[in-house]
Amino acid sequence: MRSNPTCLQPVRWVGLLLTCLAVCSLPGHAAPADIDLLIDASIERLQLADTVAHYKHVNQIAIEDLPREALVIATAVAAGRVQGLQAQEVESLFRQQITANKMVQAGLIKQWQAGSAPTGQVPDLIRDVRPRLDQLQTRLLQGLVQSQQDRQQTDCQQRLTQQTKAKVDAKNLDELHSKALTQALSRICG
Repeated sequence: MRSNPTCLQPVRWVGLLLTCLAVCSLPGHAAPADIDLLIDASIERLQLADTVAHYKHVNQIAIEDLPREALVIATAVAAGRVQGLQAQEVESLFRQQITANKMVQAGLIKQWQAGSAPTGQVPDLIRDVRPRLDQLQTRLLQGLVQSQQDRQQTDCQQRLTQQTKAKVDAKNLDELHSKALTQALSRICG
């Protein structure tokens, strides 16, 4: 049986049209999903800083905890090595993440000391918050692995800035969290 080429022409045109629409609708300079993963995990980590600040405020604990910070960085570096990441890039990312979290904690505690302290039950730092931070550490490391090539591109910083602004707007982050997010991501390109 011989196929009728004229019957197949509409199918070919529809296929060509769908392909064209798919290609034409691709954004020209969208941030790669891998960098997007780093932004999302950083935002979630900063949102947890609110809970950490609440715990530290209620329990009158200092914001800075150098032994804990060193442990977080060492753990991240060790996990990063297993995934083929350079110790320096992992350490740099997590130092920036920690600095950003301390910015949020300090800003919130300052507001609360001025009289607008949060109410309600304080989550347990060790039982409730740290497991979530550990999950975010894993996601941040995955983002570093998956975005290695994208982070070396010359337009990385421009794309990162655009995508971060879009996320800040979409999630309606306040100025404190927005500035901290910029700090948290300040060294991922290059």
